[in-house]
Amino acid sequence: MAAVFPKIYPTGYTGDYQDFIVRTKKDASGALRIITGTVSVTSGTTIGTYIGLAPFNKGAKLLTGGSQVYSPILDSGTGLTYSVGYYYADSSSNGVDSLGIVCSNDASNSSAYSSSDSHGQTGGFISFTNSTLGSTGGTTNVGVAHDLIGDGWFVVQVGTASTPTNQAAASLTFSLAVSYDQSGVTN
Repeated sequence: MAAVFPKIYPTGYTGDYQDFIVRTKKDASGALRIITGTVSVTSGTTIGTYIGLAPFNKGAKLLTGGSQVYSPILDSGTGLTYSVGYYYADSSSNGVDSLGIVCSNDASNSSAYSSSDSHGQTGGFISFTNSTLGSTGGTTNVGVAHDLIGDGWFVVQVGTASTPTNQAAASLTFSLAVSYDQSGVTN
C-alpha cells in the first residue's frame, strides 16, 4: 500500500508521513484549535488536483461553522469550481493511522464540506454547505463535526469543469476549526 499525499501544500509541510507525526496541530483534550495558513495555486494547476490545506490525525473533527477558505480570482473563465473535503493518506482510499495501519474501509471524501463551489473565477469565501459528509454524516451546517477515521489532509480539489489558466498564481487562505477528543465522550 503506497501512501498518497496532496501535490500542493502550504510552506512548512513536507508532503510525507512526517506531516502527521511532527507537524499536525493537535490538542487531545478536545480543545478547539484554529489552523490558519495559505497555499499557492499556480496557473495551469490541473483538473482534479488535490490542494492540501492542513494534515490531520485519526479522530479529528472539523467544525464547519468555524472554518473558512478564501479564494482569490484564479481564473477569469466561467467554469472553475472547487470542492472542500478530506483525503486519507493511502492509495486504496482507506483511513490509515500515522504508522500506515488501515483503520477502516471508509473512503476519502474530497467534497465532504463543499461541492462545486464557483468562487475560483469570482473570488470569495467558499461556502461549507455540502450534505454528503461521509457515509454516516448528515446535513452539514453551523456546528456540525464528523470524526475522521485515519490520518489525512483537509483538501481543496480543483473541479472538473476548468483548469486555472487565465490568472497569475495566487494563494488560497484558510482558517480551520479542528478538535480532537480521544476520551470518547461526545457531549
